[in-house]
Amino acid sequence: MIADCFARPETRATAAEMISGLLAEVDTRNCWTLARALRHPGPHRLQHLLSRMKFDHGRAREEIARLVMRELAGQDVVLVADETGDAKSSTDSVGAGR
Repeated sequence: MIADCFARPETRATAAEMISGLLAEVDTRNCWTLARALRHPGPHRLQHLLSRMKFDHGRAREEIARLVMRELAGQDVVLVADETGDAKSSTDSVGAGR
């Protein structure tokens, strides 16, 4: 379970909120717009999650891969994951770093 990758309940809650925000109908996805959609007073909690909160990255990646494979199993689909580490064109959006 992905929640088990986060040691603290506060981190789990913030990660769940981040995912909800990423799935929300918003025009752009950055910490400011996600915070607004989540009714946070500002982007600081989401920025803290992305830059400083401790969690098991490898385990989270493996759990997400298992979840995606289970969801897509038996379907006629193609999943493309970019793990090249190439710099993205933006530095202001969620996931824009290497």
